[in-house]
Amino acid sequence: MLEWRKFDFFDLKPIVDEDAFSSVLSESDFVTSTSGNNQIIIGDSKGFVHVFPKNFRDSYTFKAHNCITHCELSFQNNLLVTLGNDEFTDSLPEFKVWNLNKLIKSIPACVRTVKTNLQRATALGVSENGQHMAIGFERGNITVYKGDIARDKTKSVKNITFGTASIKGIEFKQVGKITHMFVCSDSGVYLYTMHSRDKELKNVLDTSSANMVMTCKWLQTAANSEGYFMVGRDDAIYCYTTEGRAPCYAFDGRKVLIRWFRNHLLMVTCPIMENPLQTKPHTLTVIDVINRFIVFTTQVETVSSVFVEYGTCYVLTKNKLMYHLDEKDLQSKLNSLYKKNMYDTAVKIAKNNQYDAEGLSNIFKQYGDHLYNKGNFASAVEQYIKTIGYLEPSYVIRRFLDSRHTQFLTDYLQHIHKEGKASTDHTTLLLNCFTRLDRIDELKTFLENYKQNHFDIDVAINVCRKSCIEQALDLAKFNNKYDHAISIMIEDLKHYDNAVEYLSKLSYDDAERNIMKYGNLLMDYVPHKLITLLKKLCTDYIAKKCDESSRKDHSEDNDIFTLGYRNGGFLDEREQATPEDFIHLFNDSKQMIDYIEYLIRNLPTCSNFLYNSLIEHYLTLWKMSDNPSSERTGLEQRLVELIKNFNQFYDDNHVLVLCKTYEFWLGAMLIYEEKKLYNLIVRHYLNTKDFGSLYGLCKRLGPTDSSIWLATLNGLKSSNQVPSSFLQEILQVIATEKLQSPLQVLNILTSIDNGPNLSTVRSYFMSSFQKEDEIIKKDREAAEKYHNETEELKNNIETMNRKPIEFRGSLCDACHQPLNFPSLFFLCKHSFHQDCIRSFSETEKDCMVCRKKNTQLLDTMHIQNESRNKNHIFQEEIEKSHEPFGVVAEYFSRSLFNKIVLLSDDDDENREKFDDIKLSRKPQQKQYETKPLPNTSEGKIRLEETLGTNVQHKPQLSEGRLRLQEQSYNKSKPIERFATQSKPQQQQSIRKKQEVKVNYPISSNPFDDDDDDIKNENYNEALNPFADEDEVIDAVESVKTPISTNPFGDEDDE
Repeated sequence: MLEWRKFDFFDLKPIVDEDAFSSVLSESDFVTSTSGNNQIIIGDSKGFVHVFPKNFRDSYTFKAHNCITHCELSFQNNLLVTLGNDEFTDSLPEFKVWNLNKLIKSIPACVRTVKTNLQRATALGVSENGQHMAIGFERGNITVYKGDIARDKTKSVKNITFGTASIKGIEFKQVGKITHMFVCSDSGVYLYTMHSRDKELKNVLDTSSANMVMTCKWLQTAANSEGYFMVGRDDAIYCYTTEGRAPCYAFDGRKVLIRWFRNHLLMVTCPIMENPLQTKPHTLTVIDVINRFIVFTTQVETVSSVFVEYGTCYVLTKNKLMYHLDEKDLQSKLNSLYKKNMYDTAVKIAKNNQYDAEGLSNIFKQYGDHLYNKGNFASAVEQYIKTIGYLEPSYVIRRFLDSRHTQFLTDYLQHIHKEGKASTDHTTLLLNCFTRLDRIDELKTFLENYKQNHFDIDVAINVCRKSCIEQALDLAKFNNKYDHAISIMIEDLKHYDNAVEYLSKLSYDDAERNIMKYGNLLMDYVPHKLITLLKKLCTDYIAKKCDESSRKDHSEDNDIFTLGYRNGGFLDEREQATPEDFIHLFNDSKQMIDYIEYLIRNLPTCSNFLYNSLIEHYLTLWKMSDNPSSERTGLEQRLVELIKNFNQFYDDNHVLVLCKTYEFWLGAMLIYEEKKLYNLIVRHYLNTKDFGSLYGLCKRLGPTDSSIWLATLNGLKSSNQVPSSFLQEILQVIATEKLQSPLQVLNILTSIDNGPNLSTVRSYFMSSFQKEDEIIKKDREAAEKYHNETEELKNNIETMNRKPIEFRGSLCDACHQPLNFPSLFFLCKHSFHQDCIRSFSETEKDCMVCRKKNTQLLDTMHIQNESRNKNHIFQEEIEKSHEPFGVVAEYFSRSLFNKIVLLSDDDDENREKFDDIKLSRKPQQKQYETKPLPNTSEGKIRLEETLGTNVQHKPQLSEGRLRLQEQSYNKSKPIERFATQSKPQQQQSIRKKQEVKVNYPISSNPFDDDDDDIKNENYNEALNPFADEDEVIDAVESVKTPISTNPFGDEDDE
């Protein structure tokens, strides 16, 4: 131990309350002491016991004995055991047990007093739990008390004899339920194991040398959690445990006291021999037994006792001075070690004091700097490695950038990667160091152990590509860095075939991404393989994806694809790429056509873009083959087939622009024809003067769309080289279809510069004029016919109003049998038996022969009347029509603007209006009011029927003919009514028809046998043959006059 290094880590200072402590012991001398439970206990020569708390001021004193020799404290129950004499010096010694927890006027309660042997007591030992106590005597005897020491009656008291050697010390150690008693005497060191009340096992731990003064103490050291029983002898300090001897600390000097303070062994020694350098009687030494150096030593006055309490150490000298052993702070200790370059010692001290990792790294840094300055680079790197994670790596890297230190830099960088603290720059530098040192094997090992080295794989691959490409490729494949692997094979190794094959094994996303990046380059060198891969990607590509668990468990296998199939770790997922994404990769039209047509055949649907691209590349090939050949003809046929049969798949506007760009006019004409842009077709043929094709177009499309002839004729304005035969054909069609008037044709022909001469168009104009003459002649004949019919109608009306009507029919128009009464006669000259008309009709109001025509006429008038109120329909038709004037003309032709009043028998409102109109025409009626009407009933009947109906006389028909007409009428009536109506109008007409009821005039028999008192409401006085003339005239005026709808009638006739 003399060779141990010495440091000065402690300071010995007087306590602050030194006066308070010394004043208590001013009148007595120190005899014995103990400490524990935050209190220092001192026994003086007068038998008093002084108890000092932490501040040394609130102490208390009580009288224990007349003369006290020993005292010990039981820590768990705070019981103080004192040993001494109470009467006089030669009396029997006794021990007392004091309960320090029970103070009565600052005096603890004495719970027990026991007399001992007549021998002088030399040692006292008490266990921590207060269950064992032993007193050692000068003649080698030991009295052991078992049980609770606070009770008056001890369970067991046993005397143990060692011989004649005096007992120096006794210590108890509890290990579980077993109690061990260490005994130190002049004859040796013994261990007693107490298993039961009357049985103790003795074990000799050591024998003592002759003439050697000893001191002992059980010390709880940091090196051993159970502690040591230490015995101080002149040559050394010996340690013992329950198992035997323990380490020994050689240190010369007579041991006065030994204590354990924190992690240090504290000794008070005195020289065995006189030493001139020893100015004071005792020497206080503090030893760090773990790091094996002396941390403090100083000469002091005679030491009475040393107390380790309150977390510190106090030294009591014989002259009643109390000193405090103050340990310096850790940083002061380290600074003193730094000055001496004792960094290894500083590290040990820092670790023992639980120094944080950052503080330790600072020590390692200074240690490394010290070694580096000394030229010990290997050891310096070892110290720098310990600073990884706390010290900036650039600090160390700058020191070893010299080429001579590359090896040390490599070691340091490798440890940085193992700790996972490396950046991309560190990885780059390390790989360059491997390459510079030509340590390829170490490089491969480093790359293979990427999980332990924790480096950036991408950076490693990029660095290796500059020096060792094969290792870079292996690293990329091994770590599934597909992008780097493809890049190395294509850009560095130029292995295009291998690259495509490698791409075919990747997942869908990886394959697509790399094809988009390197597709153009691969298309130049391996087009066929790449196109095959693209077809698979777009149709039935099966992506091989490895689940994470399989990849982690078998990541040591280089071939990940073989591994996946072998272990079943791949999941098949069928995916399809978007074909349009790869169009830009193709630079050859034939390859593009093959690619697109394959997709069209194998995909259920394709986008317009694909069809547009297909047509574009066909046009490119067609344009490149300028000379007529079978290939050009085949391409042209294929284009026509695509444009004609797949028009729903491509963008016709886009394809039209392509056809114009590549001057493929046949395709453009097909699109024009599909979109019915015939005027553009005509313009093209006229511009190219392809009159043959234009004529064929007109012949083909003219029957379905006659406007193409007009477009052709109008297009001739800009062409003066039209063949006369073609022009004559156009004019003939225009004349036949009546597309334009001759005047309009003449205006067009005159606008043509150097146009056709008269001989070319003579036949057209001659035929047109002849036809117009015929039309004019027919119109005149029709007008004359209508005029005659109108006059005839007027005359008939006049006849029915002014003259009697003679009925000459002698046969029934239904059964063709002679008429007999009762019979019905109608103004239309038809006659029926009453029984016949009742058998064919439910009413006797209408003529069965004329009923169909009259009903149709009334329905038409009702429909026209209803249409007059639908102004919004007329407005909508005007807005939607391209020729509004034609709509107005149609309405005029249908008399929809004329006001027609339809009267029924029960329509009183309209009848009043009609009466107003009749009164306004009163002067005209006065001309025939003076004419007498026939007084006969027949004349009145004829007059009533004439005024009640407005029908034409038709020849009589047979009964079968009448029934046939009735059936055909019932079938054709709904068709004729709704032929010109839309569905909503038809439904509305049906509803309104069901609501409108028309009552026709009822022919009443004047000779009816009905009750004369009862008068029919609808009975007309004009039918009464016995009525006066005035009554008849009034009845005639009350009958409504039918309003003529003849457009050729005069206003006066109305």
